[in-house]
Amino acid sequence: MAEARALTDRLLALIAEVWPGRDATAAADGDGALAELTAWVERGLSGWLAERLMLGAGFERGLDRVAAVGHPIELIARIEPGTPGGLEVEFAIDGAIVGRGRTSDLPAAVCTYTPIAPGLHQVVATLRGGPDGAPAAHAVSWLQVVGDGPLVVADARLLDGEAGPLVTAVRGLGAAGVELAWAEVQDLEQIAARRERLAALGLPPAAILAVGARARDFASLGLDFGPVNARLLVRRLRAAGVPLVAALAAATATDGAAAAGLSALTVPEVVVRLAAGDPLAELTAAAAAFVAARDRARGPAALHRRLDLMTGTRAVGGHAVELELDNRVARAALFADLEAATRSIHLQFYILKAGRFATELVARLRARAAAGVAVRLVVDALYAGHELLGRENPVVAELTGVPGIEIVASDPVTLGAVDRVGLKQRDHRKLAIIDDQVAYVTGRNGADEYYLGFDEVAIDDATPHDAIPWLDAHARLRGPLVGELARRFAANWLRNGGPALVTEPDPPAPAGAVAARLVWHDGVDDALAMASYDALFAGATSRIIVVNDFPIITDLALRLVAAAQRGVVVDIVTGSALARRGDGTFFPGPRHREVFEYLVKHCYEALLAAGVRVWEVTAPPSPAHTATGGPIRPYVHAKVVVVDGAVASVGTANLDVTASHWEREVNLVIEDPAIAGALTATLDDVIARAVRIDPDGPAWRREAARRALAARLWPDRLYS
Repeated sequence: MAEARALTDRLLALIAEVWPGRDATAAADGDGALAELTAWVERGLSGWLAERLMLGAGFERGLDRVAAVGHPIELIARIEPGTPGGLEVEFAIDGAIVGRGRTSDLPAAVCTYTPIAPGLHQVVATLRGGPDGAPAAHAVSWLQVVGDGPLVVADARLLDGEAGPLVTAVRGLGAAGVELAWAEVQDLEQIAARRERLAALGLPPAAILAVGARARDFASLGLDFGPVNARLLVRRLRAAGVPLVAALAAATATDGAAAAGLSALTVPEVVVRLAAGDPLAELTAAAAAFVAARDRARGPAALHRRLDLMTGTRAVGGHAVELELDNRVARAALFADLEAATRSIHLQFYILKAGRFATELVARLRARAAAGVAVRLVVDALYAGHELLGRENPVVAELTGVPGIEIVASDPVTLGAVDRVGLKQRDHRKLAIIDDQVAYVTGRNGADEYYLGFDEVAIDDATPHDAIPWLDAHARLRGPLVGELARRFAANWLRNGGPALVTEPDPPAPAGAVAARLVWHDGVDDALAMASYDALFAGATSRIIVVNDFPIITDLALRLVAAAQRGVVVDIVTGSALARRGDGTFFPGPRHREVFEYLVKHCYEALLAAGVRVWEVTAPPSPAHTATGGPIRPYVHAKVVVVDGAVASVGTANLDVTASHWEREVNLVIEDPAIAGALTATLDDVIARAVRIDPDGPAWRREAARRALAARLWPDRLYS
């Protein structure tokens, strides 16, 4: 550990000596110390990867799966760290090849498959990494394909307990037409032993699902994400059409089953009921109802149902929704609504910085407060720098003490209460709620880069990155869901020490015909933001557009790879974490943003190899832009997903680990073809002037080693 840390420190010191002060154009042309470092890294990585393959790097394990007849599933084989990318992985079921995947920097290879026959099927993943494509490694797993009858998932730890009651319960369930699968919630290394135990007890072989497999993809900082992972597994099975209706535990049922939409059974309960002649008819009835609803949901309805099952939410009608990507127009709309407020203005920002936007915002808030409007502001303590070890945000300071204006800091950071989890679990939501009638769900923070239009800023070669606007998005909402936003704001206000607020008991009246839902993600307690994206990607049939510029968590990256495999067109619209000129050189800016740019682009390598199209945004032409090299390539801060031109998601949640597991988020999912179609057309215009990343092009290849180095040296704690 100490040696690894020392090596990292030496590499970072070398990078610090090499990168600062280097001319970007010269470095890009391959001369100087940076080129020497780049070449050294390329040689080292190539040799290391070759050595790893010779030493037997390959599969970590195959993962058992459960699927329903006629419903697509992803076969997954976990890849041993260090296995070279680009190697073919062949998937066979019962000896017949059903598809292929490839190794990459993702920790798994994936293959989409639609099962046609019920039963337990052997899956063999073969890594073609030897000479002339010879097999280099194999991984064996099992695919349990179920029909329309009820499925119960049993805690594999039951196999450690008393055998008699368990055998009675399992055999009795089977006789009642109930199928079982098992879930290993703790030690994945126990799965083989669990399988042997099933055989020794004479119980039917079944899939043993590795609940904790995904926990290896990010640092948990000591927190137990087991319950979150278990609920996510259950939701995915049901969303994929599996009639999973109950969970079987030991003597005490937990709240976990109900939280995931399942009935909770215990071994003693099942034994007693079966002995009394109880056929457990509620399980069969629940499965029949599930299957009927599943089979009725066709076309767009299937995607809506998948969202229902993955997020536990429902779409609500009666809304008017306006989406906006233009910063200038967004600012004008927000300010107009603030100026029209008559009762209350509730604002929440993750970041709030001094500048033109903040100055204009403060003036409007002061004016409305003077007119008797109740103004309340929430800012994140860490990222807004307010109540952070005693600091005061300068913009907040201008509003402090103004009659009619109240301010709280979300999750203050004090010297005696600094911990890693608290620093990771921040409130990333950005909201505006006016008179409890109009609301904004937005990616935009309170600063100039979010609210100044590209044509409002003069940009030449010396313009710093921080002065260049970003691409972002908001949803302006009217209708019943504004009431939910108001209640959530009030609860968060109270959680952070504000006085209790009185909210309207009835939701606002319908304002239109648009159906939408709010997906709230409450930090470490759930993964609902990621679950909503999971539902959208898995349910897509023709096209996915993602607008984001953060690393993509493994779960969602694999979903995008699988979507591309099934013929869905996948477009990622991204930017440059450090703004670039048209020729690819960087504008002046912080060194860490350049490194982060390489990290994000590194995450796209596996997606590019799978056929995903990646586009780097360029700003609209403007006479105010005189930088050389062509159109400006800015940062993209939006969090937008559009699927099949029918459903759109806009909000605060990125697609990374931080948004998926740590920070509090909210997205508005709009289930309206007219709005989603119009947004698709707008994004197609953005794509038309974007730069497509060519994985075989010289610009992409020139930065390959820097991407690899950034990915290996970027501190895990920042994006894990």
